[in-house]
Amino acid sequence: MEIKWQEAYLELLRQYSRQQSEAILYEASKLSKALVERGVGPEDLVQFHLEALEGLFRDISPLRVPGLILMSFDLLLEVMMAYALSFREYLEVKDKLIARLETFNQELTAANSNLETKVQELTVIQDMTRELGACLDLELTARIITRHLRELFHCTGGLYLVNGSGEWQGYTLEETLVHSAPPGDLAAGARQSARLAGRDLTLPLVIGQEVGGAVFLQKEGGFSADEVRLAEIIAGYAALAVERAQLYEAMKRQATIDAKTGLYNYQHMMELLEKELARARRYQRTFTLAMLDIDDFKVYNDTHGHRQGDKTLQRIAAIIQSSIREVDIAARYGGEEFVMIMPETNTLEATAVTERVRRNIMNAAIDNEGCGPGRVLTVSIGLATYPLDAATIGELIDAADSALYMAKAQGKNTVRVFGKADRWRSDKERVF
Repeated sequence: MEIKWQEAYLELLRQYSRQQSEAILYEASKLSKALVERGVGPEDLVQFHLEALEGLFRDISPLRVPGLILMSFDLLLEVMMAYALSFREYLEVKDKLIARLETFNQELTAANSNLETKVQELTVIQDMTRELGACLDLELTARIITRHLRELFHCTGGLYLVNGSGEWQGYTLEETLVHSAPPGDLAAGARQSARLAGRDLTLPLVIGQEVGGAVFLQKEGGFSADEVRLAEIIAGYAALAVERAQLYEAMKRQATIDAKTGLYNYQHMMELLEKELARARRYQRTFTLAMLDIDDFKVYNDTHGHRQGDKTLQRIAAIIQSSIREVDIAARYGGEEFVMIMPETNTLEATAVTERVRRNIMNAAIDNEGCGPGRVLTVSIGLATYPLDAATIGELIDAADSALYMAKAQGKNTVRVFGKADRWRSDKERVF
């Protein structure tokens, strides 16, 4: 019989949760009379009512729980009032029930508030991981991380990373790039796990086996234990995202940069040359290609060795890069040959640029005594201009190479323009 009355009461509670009608309350009243006759006490009924409620809570939205508590209280009161008990006993049971319901409601409210906070945190983490998963750009990765840190903690601070030169570079939570040294003792704090000092929280970003950065946060009133735990989780995701972006940038650099000189490699140079040709054709612009070759570099290598030759290649590449304009592109063509692409530049303008390159390399006074006492490394340069000298990439390279060949034949250490003998002067005739 006990199982039957519990099932009957649970069914009435379910019906009343869906529709609050007097007919259901009447049925509950009739059930209560039967319970009294069978000796089921009010405490038993209250206990089962709360257990039944907990079962119903699992099947409904958390937002409906407070309403269900209040509604079920009507049903419970109707059942209790039908008991053939004294008024005092009824009041005692009622008071206990109300107190218990109030306590339960307070606990439920606190649980709902905590749940809402957790849901918000998980939503931000989910959004951040989704954005980071689709991002391979290091700067954009840093800005995604700082934006979500600001949303989660409502604080100041930033994300600081160690670049390839071992220098710190920061992105504040306001997404401002900071090139100066990190604040306070961040560098020291980054060598620890998590470091909480007053209102400052520092967490390392372990990339590979080393600390490659840190999250630095500041908040009035400091950070709670839950906030520190959450920040550590974010720092872990951030480290993985930064490491992936750095690996991608390294791979991209390897695919486009000549490892020996730091200039663009041959393959990427050809891609850039194709783009520049397409742009010049579309907008009917001109551009000039320069081919540069180090004079007597074989003699230099034979005299000084290939290791020193590699260092000298790096030095000359650096001189080229510092001598051309910001819009110009420098690349290594192969061996001791280099290429310079000069957008929207005619032959006369290109001659001025390449003369500066030639002169700066000569003035660097890189000793090449294998060619004779007092001899220094020099370069010869050939120029060809689109569309004046060529209509295709192949033709342009051949024209510049032909001009370079003529520069070598004319005595080296000179700039030669393709096919126009009256558009160049020998090195002795130049005025510096």
